Amino acid sequence: ALQAAATLLALGTVFSHDPSAAAKPPPPSSPPPSPQPPQSSLLYRTLAEHWGAMVRAGMVATLFVLARVANQLLLPLQVDNLRMGPASLGAITSLSYTVDCVTFLFTGCISDRYGRKFLGVPAFCVWAWGLASIGWATDPRHLYLSGVLLGLASGLTGPMVAVLSTDFAPSPPLAVPFQSMFRLQSDLGSIAAPPLLGVLNESFSLQASANAVAGAALFGALWMTFVMEEPLRGAKNPILSL
Repeated sequence: ALQAAATLLALGTVFSHDPSAAAKPPPPSSPPPSPQPPQSSLLYRTLAEHWGAMVRAGMVATLFVLARVANQLLLPLQVDNLRMGPASLGAITSLSYTVDCVTFLFTGCISDRYGRKFLGVPAFCVWAWGLASIGWATDPRHLYLSGVLLGLASGLTGPMVAVLSTDFAPSPPLAVPFQSMFRLQSDLGSIAAPPLLGVLNESFSLQASANAVAGAALFGALWMTFVMEEPLRGAKNPILSL
């Protein structure tokens, strides 16, 4: 019985074999992935195709960073000039950061609704006022007012650098190189501010260095108004729609 079952199984295997199955070609393999361009070529391409947006928006980011770094340098120097002491510097800094944090809560909603220029141009003007007031301060109470103004300006421009790099970034694969170079350009403000303010302070006075940075902030307001285009075309901007 076992031999008969084995014979039937072998016959079934022979007759069920499809000779055409062996003749079928193997399924075509998926095409190899296209080689990615080297990173250096992406950088050159990004710079060649989008240098205009990088200059127009990058100048705004650079001046924002320059104003922020100038605040961190000039305020302690004036506190020392007025013989106020470390405790007063800590109180002014804490007050400034409190205003910064409260203002930051509303910055994103305002800029998304009314546009980047609607928020950025007044912020530059507040930066100019606050930085100039550091040099004009002759009384400790004046520096507390400067701390409030600088905290307000910092809160208004807190996310602006990162937001602008995203607004003007092209589509992939050029988005990441664009944002990298945009960030590098904005960091030029933090690189240039310390030696520039140090030279002005030693050669002239702290008031002269504060006025120079305030002038740079006013220049940023004009640049943002007339040179940089509004990235949010659908924003409800009743004032600065240039």
